[in-house]
Parts: sequence; C-alpha cells; structure tokens
Amino acid sequence: MFKGRSRAVAVFACCVSVVCITFGVRQGFGLFIRPITVDTDWGRESLAVTFATQALMMGILAPVFGAFADHWSPGKAMMFGGVLFCGGLLVMAGASGPVTMFVGGGFWPGLVSQVVDSLSSWP
Repeated sequence: MFKGRSRAVAVFACCVSVVCITFGVRQGFGLFIRPITVDTDWGRESLAVTFATQALMMGILAPVFGAFADHWSPGKAMMFGGVLFCGGLLVMAGASGPVTMFVGGGFWPGLVSQVVDSLSSWP
C-alpha cells in the first residue's frame, strides 16, 4: 500500500510542478508589460489583448485537448504541448510587432498551455 501511495504522491507532485511552470510563465508577464511597452513603443492595449486571448484560448480549447489526451496517451500529449509552448515563447521573444506578439504570446501559448493544464488533471 505504501508503494502505491508514494507513486500517487509523485504523480501529484509532477502535476503541481507542470501547472506551476505553465501558469508561472503566463502570470509572470504582468511584471513585464511596462518594460515591453516602453522598449517597443507598442500600446499596452496590444499586450492586454494578447494576454486576454491567451486566457480565452485556454478556456475554449479545454474540451478539445481533453479529448486529445483521452485518445492518445497523456504523456505524448504533454510532450506535444511542452514543445509547442516553447515554440510560442520563442516566437514571442523575437516579436518585432504587435501581430507577432499576438500570435506568439496570445494565441499559441494559450492553445498549448491548455494542453498541458488539462492533462495535469487527467485521471
């Protein structure tokens, strides 16, 4: 019984870690809105739309990626989501305009972080 319990604790710890990493990256951008707007001369509205779109994508695509995790294994889906999330962050890091920032920071990570977050609560 102890062996099964320690495995459950390990799985729980991994799920908490994944959620903390994905939400931590997303929530941490609030600290950088002012420096980004000052350095790039973009309005704060464009960044607000970017991060609002990220939150909307997470909510809209939750059922889709839940089905994705049910059809394929959660490990494969999580790996897929992690790779796409890193790709979105790279696109956002090299953004030269608000549209690129929207795609790299709003649409793409919102879509992908939903993959990772929906899998962390997968039974």
